[in-house]
Amino acid sequence: WHAKCNDFSATLTFIQLTNGMKLALFLPGSMDGKSGWRQDWSSSSIFTLNGGGTNKKHKPTRNTYYFYDDNGYGPAMGEGRDLFVGQNMLDVSSNRKTYDVSASELIGGYTAYVKSL
Repeated sequence: WHAKCNDFSATLTFIQLTNGMKLALFLPGSMDGKSGWRQDWSSSSIFTLNGGGTNKKHKPTRNTYYFYDDNGYGPAMGEGRDLFVGQNMLDVSSNRKTYDVSASELIGGYTAYVKSL
């Protein structure tokens, strides 16, 4: 994921989970895979794209740890790992802390698996 997304300006990433849930992640700046916490990216957003009137934009509301930039794993949104894609690019977890969305609304529970990224 970082190999495809680093060194661009803003990025939009789509994720489909094996449970059928769909997400999009908006990051407003360029990643380099080694910068750590991006505390100046307040316009970062997570979108739930599950149709039926449930599509929603989720903004950070609790602190300034919006995104963790590290080549060691996939997208890592929020200080509590509101959305975290593991190094294998298959395992997904969620623990609400920064963004205004629960784990069940975001990925269907605390863990899920990537179908496509």
